[in-house]
Amino acid sequence: MTGRKEGSSGQSATARLRQLAARTLEGLGMELVHLTYRREGRQWLLRLMIDREGGVSMDDCATASEQLGAVLEVDEVIPHSYVLEVSSPGLDRPLFTASDYRRFTGSKVIIKTHKPVDGQRQYRGVVEGCEQDEVALRRDDQALVHIPLAAIASGRLEVDLDQELSRSAADRRPAATGRHAEDKVQE
Repeated sequence: MTGRKEGSSGQSATARLRQLAARTLEGLGMELVHLTYRREGRQWLLRLMIDREGGVSMDDCATASEQLGAVLEVDEVIPHSYVLEVSSPGLDRPLFTASDYRRFTGSKVIIKTHKPVDGQRQYRGVVEGCEQDEVALRRDDQALVHIPLAAIASGRLEVDLDQELSRSAADRRPAATGRHAEDKVQE
């Protein structure tokens, strides 16, 4: 026995948690990006990363936490006390699945592999697609490399700070509204 609580269907507690979280978040218009459930020190920790089109706010995380907490309380998947953490994936969002790489086609990423692929363990470039369990990545030197998903230890979006700062500054600028009444020229 692995120490995991098995449900009536033989499903592990982590798999059941994923299922419950995904269903609950879907009802809130959000998606489950990643879930970890493990013991850290003396406490159990359930950590969820969530997202939605346009990103999630702190209020979204709080709402998701409240809803998930209520569902988990009723379902009793976790038989002991635990800490629930809900967060956004952030600007440097981790990429876990083929679907993630497809979704972020055209985005800059950093990929680290378990073992060297084409003589390298770390790649930086733009995702050109993901098909047949391989990520097509256009490296910074313009070479195209195909990295098997099974070889990827970690992948994440690369943050372009200049672009993010420009976007942030544009968001803070007031919109041009044309002339105001006090701008009228007297004749």
